[in-house]
Amino acid sequence: MRKHINFKIITLASLLLLGTLTSSFAGCDTKDNSNNTQGLSYYKKGQYHSAITAFEAAIATNNKEPDFYVNLGMTYVELADYESARTQFELALELDKSHRLAKRGMGIVDLALGDYESAIDNFSDALLAANGILTTLELDLLDYRSLAEFKNGDYEAAITGYTTLIDVDYRKCDHYYLRGQVYLLDDQYDNAIADFNNAISLANGDCTVYLNIYHALVASGYETEARNYLGKALSDNAIGDDYSLGLIYFYLDDYTNALLKLVSASLNNNDALVYLAKAYYASGDIAQAKATYKKYLNYDNTNGYVYNHMGIISMDEGDYAGALSYFQTGILTKDTKCLRELMWNEIVCYERLGDFETALAKITDYIASYPDDDIAKREYEFLKTR
Repeated sequence: MRKHINFKIITLASLLLLGTLTSSFAGCDTKDNSNNTQGLSYYKKGQYHSAITAFEAAIATNNKEPDFYVNLGMTYVELADYESARTQFELALELDKSHRLAKRGMGIVDLALGDYESAIDNFSDALLAANGILTTLELDLLDYRSLAEFKNGDYEAAITGYTTLIDVDYRKCDHYYLRGQVYLLDDQYDNAIADFNNAISLANGDCTVYLNIYHALVASGYETEARNYLGKALSDNAIGDDYSLGLIYFYLDDYTNALLKLVSASLNNNDALVYLAKAYYASGDIAQAKATYKKYLNYDNTNGYVYNHMGIISMDEGDYAGALSYFQTGILTKDTKCLRELMWNEIVCYERLGDFETALAKITDYIASYPDDDIAKREYEFLKTR
C-alpha cells in the first residue's frame, strides 16, 4: 500500500490560501450587545473558543439578530469546523434570506470543502445585491469568487476577476501572483512570468511571494525556473529575516544553511519549529526531527500535518501502534489540509497491524468521503478478501 506524506501541507502557498479564506472577517457589532462586542474582541485576538462562548451568549439574549449567527459562523471557519459554520450561516439566512454576509459565509464554507460551483453561486448572489456599488465588501466577494472559479478550472473567469481587482488596486501584489498562477495553468507562460515579476516588484521582500511562485512553477513542471526565483531572493538580498531565509534554503535543498537559520528563528518564532523538524528529517537526523515536532506540539496541538509526519516517522521505524496513535490524534484535529492523508495512513496502520476488519471499515468511510480515489477502491476490494 502507498503511504502519504505531503511536505506542501503547510507551505507559504497554502498559508496564503488560508489567509484568503479567513482574513476579511466582517463581524457586526449590532444592537450594542455586550456579549457580541466581547466576542468580536476575542475573535480579533485569535481567542476563538472564548469568542464562540460570547457569541452564543449574544444569541441567547437575542436569537432574532442574524449578524450574531454570522459572527459565530465565521469563528467556526477560523477553527476549520465548516459544518458548524454552515449551520450558523443557514440560521442567519432563515432570519434574513438576503443577508449578504451570511451568503458570503456559505460561499467560504463551500470553497473550503471543495464545492466550487456552490461557492460561486453564493458569492455571485451576494455580489448581485450590491446594485453596482463597489465597496470593500464587493471587492472581497469578487476576490473569493475568482478563487472559486480558479479552483473550479474556469480560468477565463478567474483571470477576468483578478484583472478587475488589479485594475482597482485591491491587494495588487496578491492578485498579480494569483492571476499569474492561473495563466500558468492555462498554458500562458509568458503572461504568468510577467505577473510573477510584477508581484515581486510589489512584495517589499515578502518571502511568501517568492515561495508561492516557487511552488506554482514546480507544480507546473518548471523546477529550474522555480529555483531561480529563490536564488534571486537570496542574490538580491530581498529577504532579511532568519525564518524566511531558512525556508528558502530548505526548498533549495541546502539543509546546512536551512538548519542554521531555522534554529536561530525558532528562538522567538514557534512556527519555525515545523520547518526545522522538516530540515532535520530531510538531512537524516530523525531523532532531532521527532524532538522538534514534539516541542512544536507543546505550542500548538492542532496541526494535523505534524501528527501526520510523526506517524510516518513511526511507521518508518516499524512502530505501527505508535503511528496509529499519531494519525488518529491528527484526525481529531479536523485539519482539512491533511485529513485525507491522515485517514489513509490510519488504514495503512491497521493493515500493517493485521487488523483487516477495522481497515475495511475505515476504507469504507474513506471512500465515502473521497469517492474519486481509484487506488482506495482497489484496496477495498483486496480487503474484502482478507
